[in-house]
Amino acid sequence: MRIMMTIMALGTGAAAFAQAPTGPARGPDFMPRAAAEERATGLSRMLDADRDGVVSRAEVDAWATKNSVPPAMVDAMFSDADTNRDGRITLAEQKADALRSFDEADTDHDGRMTGAERAAAEAKYSAEPEAAATPAPLPVPVRKR
Repeated sequence: MRIMMTIMALGTGAAAFAQAPTGPARGPDFMPRAAAEERATGLSRMLDADRDGVVSRAEVDAWATKNSVPPAMVDAMFSDADTNRDGRITLAEQKADALRSFDEADTDHDGRMTGAERAAAEAKYSAEPEAAATPAPLPVPVRKR
């Protein structure tokens, strides 16, 4: 769960809200549950440097080193997402982690994360010991249309 909460805390959550479609009942302060799953797919593709369909610990470590993410935070993120403990994060594990994080943040369980819910989740996460250091922002995967 920490991997998606970390992403939100690092700024991609804010970018997700800024990129949310506008229209009736939608705006920049809203993210549907499906968007969390889409962002997990983009994150998985971004981290999977060798394009083998899974994210290895070495790939996460390389990204973390490049982006000055503290090792303790990387350990927590990886262990939360790697639920079968095989040392790799599959797309299914990444999506499940994203949806667990989303569901925890979506306190009214309406399938939409508001800016207030996101801020509350970030505050809760930042109070955890592993989140004490603030790493460099994670780039937001952008889908080309």
